[in-house]
Amino acid sequence: MQEEVFGPILPVLEIDSAPGVINWVNGNPHPLGLYIFAEDDDITDQILSMTESGDAVVNDCSLHPLVPELPFGGVGNSGMGKYHGHWGFEAFTNARGVLYHSPMIDPGVRYPPYSEHRRERALESKLP
Repeated sequence: MQEEVFGPILPVLEIDSAPGVINWVNGNPHPLGLYIFAEDDDITDQILSMTESGDAVVNDCSLHPLVPELPFGGVGNSGMGKYHGHWGFEAFTNARGVLYHSPMIDPGVRYPPYSEHRRERALESKLP
């Protein structure tokens, strides 16, 4: 448990209390996956809200990469970014904002030489 495991090995730790789980998870680098086996939804919610991991699965394991609607990926040492479907598109594209401004409504007061537009600038400064 000193290195992140990639392979057919799933380490299982049995911890008897939710605070114990939270302390253990928070005391180590963020895991790529956090698998919680619990019958009590309040305990599950407490662990999920007080820890950070790449992904989490409740009462199952290694199933989340097979669901394309869920983002898959890590946080911190486990990697950055989320992949799958829409999430992968967002991770690997550049959202670029583009503003189109009409040249039809472009008062010359915005451009030098400003001395040519003293009246307009005076009017503009009096607007609320």
